[in-house]
Amino acid sequence: MKTQTSLLAALLLLGAASAWSTPAAAIPAPSAPPSADSRLFGSPARLDTVTRTIDVTPGTRRVLVGSGESVAIRAGGQTVGWTFLQAIGGSSMKLALLMPGVPQAKDVYIQIAPSEIYSGG
Repeated sequence: MKTQTSLLAALLLLGAASAWSTPAAAIPAPSAPPSADSRLFGSPARLDTVTRTIDVTPGTRRVLVGSGESVAIRAGGQTVGWTFLQAIGGSSMKLALLMPGVPQAKDVYIQIAPSEIYSGG
């Protein structure tokens, strides 16, 4: 009986450990990975955790996101999930940093709203 209990406990621990080490398979690989500079503005987000999806159309020039927000951005038939850092005074970045090689992302800027956490009000 003690052996069965120990075996069950080991299997449960192994299952929990493997769940933590599972890669984020929900992030589809874009044709080119985000540039290293994109890490200055946040990190990849799993698509099943984003709060909204932003569609970039040919006329889109600016996209507004909130500090700390996780969004999916769809452009040129590709989708990238991203969590933006908290920006104290706001910030902006080129979408091409997240989606290099996607022509539709070339002239689009992402405006990151100032964080309410650090507003002091």
